[in-house]
Amino acid sequence: MRNFAFGIIYLVQAYLVFYFEDAEVLEPDRMFTAMFTLMFGVFAFMGAMSTVQDKDKAIDSARKMFVMIETPSPIDPLAPE
Repeated sequence: MRNFAFGIIYLVQAYLVFYFEDAEVLEPDRMFTAMFTLMFGVFAFMGAMSTVQDKDKAIDSARKMFVMIETPSPIDPLAPE
C-alpha cells in the first residue's frame, strides 16, 4: 500500500511538471522538498495512528489506578498505637 502511495505522489509530480513546465514553483528542488515533506508527515501520522488502538486499554488502566488511589485505607496512619 505504501508503494502505491509513493507511485501516486510521483505520478502527480510528473503530471504537474509535464503540463506546467514554465511554473517557477515546480522546479525540481522545490518539488522534491515538498514531496519529502509530505512523505515524512505521512510517516509521522502513521506512527501516531499505530497507538490509537491502545487508547482504550490505557484509559481502563488509568481508571483502575485512580480507583485504587481513591479507595480509603483500613489502616489509619494518624491513630496512636
